[in-house]
Amino acid sequence: MWLIDGLFVVWLALLAGGVVVAWRFQRGLGNRIELAREPAVVVIAPVKGTSRHLPTFVARLRAQRYGRYRIVAVVEAETDPAVPVLRAAAEGPGAPLTIAVAGLSVDEGQKVHNLIHALDRLESGDEMVAFVDADTQPAPDWLVRLVEPLTRGGIDVVTGHRWLIPVNGDVPSAVTAAATNSLVAALRIWDVVWGGTCAMRRETVERIGLRERWRGAIVDDVFLTRIVHEHRLRLLAPRSLIVPSPVEHSARSALAFGRRQYKFVGWYLPKIWWSAVAATTFHLVAGACALVLALRGDLFAILALVVAVALAQARAEVRLMIVRKTFDVEAQRAYRAKADYAVRWLPPLWIGLHVVSGWSTLLSRRLVWAGVVYEFRGHRETRIVSRPAA
Repeated sequence: MWLIDGLFVVWLALLAGGVVVAWRFQRGLGNRIELAREPAVVVIAPVKGTSRHLPTFVARLRAQRYGRYRIVAVVEAETDPAVPVLRAAAEGPGAPLTIAVAGLSVDEGQKVHNLIHALDRLESGDEMVAFVDADTQPAPDWLVRLVEPLTRGGIDVVTGHRWLIPVNGDVPSAVTAAATNSLVAALRIWDVVWGGTCAMRRETVERIGLRERWRGAIVDDVFLTRIVHEHRLRLLAPRSLIVPSPVEHSARSALAFGRRQYKFVGWYLPKIWWSAVAATTFHLVAGACALVLALRGDLFAILALVVAVALAQARAEVRLMIVRKTFDVEAQRAYRAKADYAVRWLPPLWIGLHVVSGWSTLLSRRLVWAGVVYEFRGHRETRIVSRPAA
């Protein structure tokens, strides 16, 4: 039994460590950022399809508290449903917005293809290049916080953190949010780039040959992480650069989302994949053992479960601190009402989502993303198996 007791001690220590890391992460959030100067920025936003959140995204992106920036929204085809929304938005007040049509990709991810096409449209005056995903809701100071570290020198790439907020209070969406948001502090430790919020100097883009390095890849950000590590670039993920993203999932789409993320990491960053899968599997196994023994009357197992539940409440409180310091009142209310309960009471589900998503992708080489079936053959070798009917 001493082995099992030792397992519980390690499990609780890791849970407590996670709470401490999250608490340290929230310290200093909400600080005001000032720029000594405003370098000219081009913001590249790959867009596919439309949703009820797209107009809000475009409006927020065009209303940044930043004087010198322009936006390039890049789509794969003129017939994309997002085009009319983008054109209507471009006619209103705000930062300049142009639409670029990339065409269909050939043996590379469509998003990667769109980004490469947008990089070909850089202008001589563009000093900084920023990337943002259309499923985010950037705050008014998002661009200031993204660019500021690059103006100080010493940093080559700046990235942010995705924070999912369920649109509805359904369990699949809340579980997906809890699982994804649990990685915010960990990604800083692993030095991982998130393509939904990322920026670098124009000079860095040219120096590392980003256009050519991206060609043939399925995904943009995980492969960019490899590039950052290979070139020993200095990556910074400011704690305050947390970007809310509305999420709506069924159980099936939640699993598909999780598996897609683990496939990307497994293909391009296998060491991180193994670390994530091992850690989440350990937590799930330890919790299951504690539950089984507690049902048999084991006092230490019962105590371990009580402490684990208490730590779950502490973890939830710390996440609420992050939300209060980062988001507006509306987003705070939405998170508290629609996501907080999953953090507090459903850890087995969202940790289980990590475990199932991870192990189920161990030998996988195919991916369905936005209806396109891809086959991974190497870091820069992708085959498109099929596309959805036009």
